Amino acid sequence: IIRANRCLLVRSPVFEKMLTGNFLESKSEIVDIIGYNGTVLRAVVEYIYMDSCALWNDAKTEPDTLGANKLVSLASAAEYFDLPNLKKQTQKIASGILRSHPAMATMFLEECQSNKWPELEIFAWEVIRSNLPSAWTRDTAHSLSVALIEEIIQ
Repeated sequence: IIRANRCLLVRSPVFEKMLTGNFLESKSEIVDIIGYNGTVLRAVVEYIYMDSCALWNDAKTEPDTLGANKLVSLASAAEYFDLPNLKKQTQKIASGILRSHPAMATMFLEECQSNKWPELEIFAWEVIRSNLPSAWTRDTAHSLSVALIEEIIQ
């Protein structure tokens, strides 16, 4: 459960429609959101409150597969809740991680493909192609799907 102030949540056009329109959520004290985990929803609420979120800092300080997954999920949630600046800033952070950690590119690529984030997917491909020895390691190869490995080899 993530507690939030309805008056602030309306900064998201989607929440505004949910909370003020003819939806069940407008009359309920609880809004069920399906499809995003608690960490990502907490980051969305933090962003709505403060134009920032701790998840960004966590992903920058400890870039790993879980961080890649959370950033891609956050971008997906930003799109769902119609928060374009959240998505833009998340993309900027993810791109910075890819520049400084090319080995993360294959992880981001796989996440982007499954979560439909074409802008970062294109950038991840650029990083892989320009840093193949760094981006393609034994560790990354073991964690990738066969389809993605075939795509990289081509």
